[in-house]
Amino acid sequence: MYRGGVYALPQTIFEQLQDVYITVPEEDRVYPYFITYDMEALLNREDVPENTLSIHWQNKHVSLSISVCSNVPGDTKPVCFINETSKIDLVRRWLDKLLTVSFAASTLLKKWYAPYLDRLAKLCSQERVHLEEKAEAEAEAEAEAEAEVGAEEAEEEGGEEEDQKKMEETRSRRRREEEESEKDHVLPHAARAIRGLHHTDPGGGFQLFLNLVKSVLLTAFREDP
Repeated sequence: MYRGGVYALPQTIFEQLQDVYITVPEEDRVYPYFITYDMEALLNREDVPENTLSIHWQNKHVSLSISVCSNVPGDTKPVCFINETSKIDLVRRWLDKLLTVSFAASTLLKKWYAPYLDRLAKLCSQERVHLEEKAEAEAEAEAEAEAEVGAEEAEEEGGEEEDQKKMEETRSRRRREEEESEKDHVLPHAARAIRGLHHTDPGGGFQLFLNLVKSVLLTAFREDP
């Protein structure tokens, strides 16, 4: 058992293309080219490693030649590379031939699959544009959301300032009302006290003092703080 369920074969490249509505015919889904090679070696009984308790050497394989052939157009003629100087040079010439044939096969297949590759490139370009537009839309939506949050916070702060201002105005009005009430309460008593003093001592000097006190009291209670 495998994690997540039973094992399932992964999709081939052609099945993945079908998911994006690019269908390659069945006959074109098989790689058409191949390359074969055959290596020959000489059994040399000379210059072999020394025997050990567990290994007994009889012959030494010496690279002699490598033959190569393929069905790639332009490279269908068999070629035989012979070890003339060294085995490293032999292997290098063989690998160069393999790379040459591989490049020729790749060039032919790119031309053959060009219509499918062009459609795939077009889809990739459209998907890239779609992703860029989506990213821009998400960025704009995020910016608008941040702006809305900022406006709400500013409105809340403005509302708090307005409430604070109303509370200050209420306190000021109550203080004025209390002061007016105190004036209404004190002034009659002061006036009665002045009149009582006037009847007790109607003399000129004391009368001047009473008038001064009366003037100060009336002025003090009529002025707004």
